[in-house]
Amino acid sequence: IGNYVQDFTANDLEGNTVKLSDFKGKIILLDFWASWCVPCHQQNQKEFSELYLKYKNQNLVIISYSLDAKTAKEDWRKASLNDKISWINISNLKGFDDPLSKQYSISSVPNSFLIDQNGKIVNSFIGYDSENSTIESEIIKLIDKKTTHNN
Repeated sequence: IGNYVQDFTANDLEGNTVKLSDFKGKIILLDFWASWCVPCHQQNQKEFSELYLKYKNQNLVIISYSLDAKTAKEDWRKASLNDKISWINISNLKGFDDPLSKQYSISSVPNSFLIDQNGKIVNSFIGYDSENSTIESEIIKLIDKKTTHNN
């Protein structure tokens, strides 16, 4: 928290390359997850699907980054379809050996990072609690901050 994100690239399920810097100037919710992670599926289906629909037109980009390994590519695909992920969904299929996993000190999933419009990590969220709306309240603060600065 407080650090600026470093650019990275990964591929989506169709093999298209996505760069983090493609979303410069937007609020980014970067979520690390995996196909075998039950709380990740709950968060994708309940929380992230709602956040995506609610805030996609307010400068929010959700990026799901799968920490599945190359051998689990089909599991990633199936889990993504099952979770109805319609936002950005990428991976380098290196599992927890992914350099990005080490850079963000990921020791368990789900683990999300909220990144402001300037590319600074403003918060980190570990785990999923269906009763907790902390991620949404932090997104609203960033949206309100931008709105306030533009008036």
